[in-house]
Amino acid sequence: MLGRAGAASGGVHQTYATLGSLLTSLSRAAPHTTTCDSLRRISQLAFEEVNAGASTAEHPTASPDRTLFVLHGLLGCGRNWRSWAKRLVEGAAAAAPAAGGPWRALLVDLRCHGASARRVGLHPPHNMATAAEDVARLVFEQCGHHPPAAVLGHSMGGKVALALLEHTRSRGPQSAAAADAPSSPSTAAAAAAAASAASGSAAGAGPAGGRVAGLSSGGPRDATPRSSAFAPFSTTSASAAAAAASPSAAAAAAAAATTAAAAHRRHGQDEGPTCAPPRQLWVLDSQPGLVAAEQDAGTGVSRVLQTVHSVPLPIPNRAWLLKRLRESGLTDALATWLASNLAPLHEAPHSHSHSHSHSHSHGHSHSHGGAAVGAAGAGPLTWTFDVAGAGALYMSYRTTQYWRTLEAPPPGTAVHLVRGGRSDRWPEDQQRRLAQALAHAQAAATAAAGAGAGAGAGAGAGAAAARVAAGTFDLHVLPQAGHWLHVDDPNGLLQLVLPRLVAGQ
Repeated sequence: MLGRAGAASGGVHQTYATLGSLLTSLSRAAPHTTTCDSLRRISQLAFEEVNAGASTAEHPTASPDRTLFVLHGLLGCGRNWRSWAKRLVEGAAAAAPAAGGPWRALLVDLRCHGASARRVGLHPPHNMATAAEDVARLVFEQCGHHPPAAVLGHSMGGKVALALLEHTRSRGPQSAAAADAPSSPSTAAAAAAAASAASGSAAGAGPAGGRVAGLSSGGPRDATPRSSAFAPFSTTSASAAAAAASPSAAAAAAAAATTAAAAHRRHGQDEGPTCAPPRQLWVLDSQPGLVAAEQDAGTGVSRVLQTVHSVPLPIPNRAWLLKRLRESGLTDALATWLASNLAPLHEAPHSHSHSHSHSHSHGHSHSHGGAAVGAAGAGPLTWTFDVAGAGALYMSYRTTQYWRTLEAPPPGTAVHLVRGGRSDRWPEDQQRRLAQALAHAQAAATAAAGAGAGAGAGAGAGAAAARVAAGTFDLHVLPQAGHWLHVDDPNGLLQLVLPRLVAGQ
């Protein structure tokens, strides 16, 4: 997720609540037409592949138990993790037996981000559940029914990873977000109000006159080529504002969106076979619970989204954008990072490109499904991400929770959550709830180990096997790292992940 916004202003709580309610309304599905292409071709996520290690006769390419999937944060893309992922697979290849073949990491571009933003078939609603389904299709295509070695997700990608576990556990219309949503009569009423606000009254009409149709991902674009078509931010419906301000109402709205997504799949797309849960799941400084408006204001993520929305398109050049972002109050570091997420205008998120390169030279990285775009300088330029879709995903991030996933991971999956000791994403209530989830998971693992030992499986061996079979959850803290773990303490993160990855723990 974003960080280091570096600016604060008066009335910030109201600004974020207003933005949140507007983004909630953007999560409704836009009209679309499904092509006659196969499901794989129209809905596979783009990714970059990093390889390390030598091929063998038995393993000419990386096997599933040596395959990793890396999920980036909001407004990012897979290549943000290229350097660190390269060190990880190189370390694994050096530490693991060579007979097992090479290792590979797939640096995934999530829906509405990077090269995946230019894919047809990734239809709204854009939320944690649908993003997880995208990843599940990719994992199945790459690994079949075999569990991959690990899925690592940073920030928003971490919550998508948790949603992926729930997707593999249950294929029903209810997601983990719906399972965690309160079901009281008052919440049901709030959900109805939120769903009504999200549905809108007509295509092209936003809340109280705010024009948003041009930025509904997958739908028609507004005639005015400006991301500021979101304006005015101050016009919101009362029910949508209530959903943004109330965690219970927001969670109910997310559940309603998930139900709508399930109905969309039943009527428009076949889910296809699901993947196996990964052996390890690494949640990197991602909040498993709801993110209240006050916490959102503290991180500055909504302010950054609002700033991005305000940038007129096309962008003349990178220098112009840097100047505008700095004048908006963003730090140099954040402005520079945002300005690296640019592409020539002809490669805009809705150009629907289809490139499927599959070269496999070891020791190199390869792009699958679209060329990686860098910090382009000359214009005209546009964002590599779908602004509206990214906003809807962030609203879903705020309004879904996966505490039960941590407390009871799927059998055979070891869940590791890594928190930055200096991260601004962990208020006291989240830390207390995290400690409760850890205690609950440890108690369950202890009970499972006791049951295994009681079954006469031998001293220690049966208990260890029962613990793995039950699924585990462990919490780690990198004291010197902020939210950007792989940037603030890349060595510390590598020392956490690498030995456990090689050992299969």
